[in-house]
Amino acid sequence: MIFLYPSLFGEGYTILKEVLKGNGEVVGNPVIFGSLKQSPIYFTVILFGLILLKVIAMAVTQGIGGIGGTFAPAIFIGGISGFFAAHVINLVTGLNVSYSNFTLVGMAGVMSGVMHAPLTAVFLIAEITGGYALLTPLISVSAIAYLTSYYFEPNSIYTRQLAARKELITHDKDKAVLILMKLDRHIETNFSQVHPDATLGDLVKIVANSSRNVFPVVDEEKNFQ
Repeated sequence: MIFLYPSLFGEGYTILKEVLKGNGEVVGNPVIFGSLKQSPIYFTVILFGLILLKVIAMAVTQGIGGIGGTFAPAIFIGGISGFFAAHVINLVTGLNVSYSNFTLVGMAGVMSGVMHAPLTAVFLIAEITGGYALLTPLISVSAIAYLTSYYFEPNSIYTRQLAARKELITHDKDKAVLILMKLDRHIETNFSQVHPDATLGDLVKIVANSSRNVFPVVDEEKNFQ
């Protein structure tokens, strides 16, 4: 996959910088796809192939225990998807929509849907652009992406595994933690007890055979003395 699309290797920020400039021709192996990129139809297929293979590469990397991250792939897929959408709109309708704006909005949309953090996506992309000219489309796309994702998967990619194990706590965290706490896991019982009437010799034997340095003194009824 990396042979076909070298941009799959690493975070992909270098490719995103070029895409933000409207230079989408950098995607794909230039030797294999060099002449095909000149055709708008073939270029559309090449872009779609990059999006598809990025998802597969990320899933395979995570599935086999590798470290592929979540933030960087989401940014990459979102940016390329936005560029792809702009390309299709321009190709089909003959308009001239902004590639860079669609790329930025796509990044915010995927971040919002994957991480369930629409506000983070909106303000992060706003900071990247250095202004709030795209605030309205960013809010709209992020809200739609979040609501759509939440309808199919109520938990984000970070909390889904916790929810599957029924360990996700969302409300009254202190109370919930105390309720779920198993006291037998925390109470220590491997203490060697000392009787109030024990002699120094008895204490020496107890100390010698004990793995702890605390020796409770209790009577026959297990009451502390």
